Amino acid sequence: MAEPEFALSAFLKVLLTCRIKMAKTQCTVGGRGGEQVLQWRAQQKEAASLEAAIAACRKEEEDEEAKFQKEKEMLRRGEDKEKV
Repeated sequence: MAEPEFALSAFLKVLLTCRIKMAKTQCTVGGRGGEQVLQWRAQQKEAASLEAAIAACRKEEEDEEAKFQKEKEMLRRGEDKEKV
């Protein structure tokens, strides 16, 4: 489970680096870069969408893990009752 989390963290780092670069590019564009600003906004929208997808995946994984742990605990309790 550590590997996917590491890969996700690396992906987020790259994503944030790209967002910073895009922001710097927009600042240096000046008044003549309407098209570049529109591209930047589209990239920001896509980045936000990717971040939302990542958050949804994490939530789903956490929910599955919680369900697994709950089932495991229920089985353990059942086994403990049988022993008594």
